[in-house]
Amino acid sequence: GPKIGNLQNIRRVRGESLVYKCLYTPGNPPIVDFEWTRSGTGISWAKQITQNLTIPNLQRLDEARYTCKVSSLLRPTLTSATTTRYDTATFYLDILYGAENLVLLFNNVSHASVEIDEHSSNHMRCLLESDPGSDMTLTKDGKTIITRSGVNQLTHGIQAECSDAGVYTCSGYNQYGAADNASVQLFVK
Repeated sequence: GPKIGNLQNIRRVRGESLVYKCLYTPGNPPIVDFEWTRSGTGISWAKQITQNLTIPNLQRLDEARYTCKVSSLLRPTLTSATTTRYDTATFYLDILYGAENLVLLFNNVSHASVEIDEHSSNHMRCLLESDPGSDMTLTKDGKTIITRSGVNQLTHGIQAECSDAGVYTCSGYNQYGAADNASVQLFVK
């Protein structure tokens, strides 16, 4: 039967096209069939029955494990019985994309403005989706409070004082794009 070589995990940027060849060593006879399947996602996907896995416009949903199966129908010369021999190999496709879906939560709720009591304990959390992680910044009235690189989340605690009132804005970006900023106006009673 045929034998597949090692398939290498790869990274591609969203929007690119992918052609991934299933390299193999033929058996005897050298005629083979191919089948590409995908796993690791709940999204339906049509099997491809060619040597090359082809995805013309990569999206985040295409991030998954892909398996190539190469098979041959063996027909011995001295008997009428036939058997199928196959080999499989798998690789992981990692889709890289810019920062998106940024959300700024104040005490786990997203609001345009929030009123809190002086001396109360509160927390802000800014979340976004990106691969790789993003450079994220939290500012108050335009002045930086926290900045981190290669992350998908920022947190900031507030033991409320009158001086904490203001507009808090979270932003994030990586080399593939920036998310829309999110802000909250904080009032302290």
